[in-house]
Amino acid sequence: MFRPLRVPKDNFVLSVGSCTPSKGFDFIIRSLSRINSKIRPKLIIVSNTIDKDWKIYLEQLATKLNVKLEIKTLIRDYELVHLYNRAKLVVYAPYLEPFGLVPLEAMACGTPVVAVREGGVRESIIDNKTGILVDRDEEEFAEAIVELLLDDEKREKMGQNGIDTVHSFWTLEHAGERLLNHLIRAIKRYTE
Repeated sequence: MFRPLRVPKDNFVLSVGSCTPSKGFDFIIRSLSRINSKIRPKLIIVSNTIDKDWKIYLEQLATKLNVKLEIKTLIRDYELVHLYNRAKLVVYAPYLEPFGLVPLEAMACGTPVVAVREGGVRESIIDNKTGILVDRDEEEFAEAIVELLLDDEKREKMGQNGIDTVHSFWTLEHAGERLLNHLIRAIKRYTE
């Protein structure tokens, strides 16, 4: 389902997840506000779970900081795939999420990810190959976004690397092979 499409990129960054404080959308908005308004991209958030008070807070924060924000809800899978493909990049900043699928979905669509270096994202994103990992620092996050926005060649290369990485490591077949190898090693240790 998540795959590259032949659609043009638009000047927006995408973030996906439940509209709750734990997903770090406020951090993303504050980071985007640090980018020069002439090149600042719009932020589209896709969320099928909405905390209404948090949504209002995010909209007010974006307005206050002059960040263009659109929150999309209840979209179909094919629409999400289309958004992943049209986005210049995906921004991802949840607090200590054990393992999120968003980076893998983005990479499968050929879209690089700028993410906070916390939790499971350190396993799925290869820093400076399939995306950029930074500490939870708004200025550093903004700089990583700008770096990819302004360097089409690097962004496209990271996008292709993401596709290759997902196909070579994150498919069900490869996960099954890794699990089987772990089980074989465990059985050997137990029977020796």
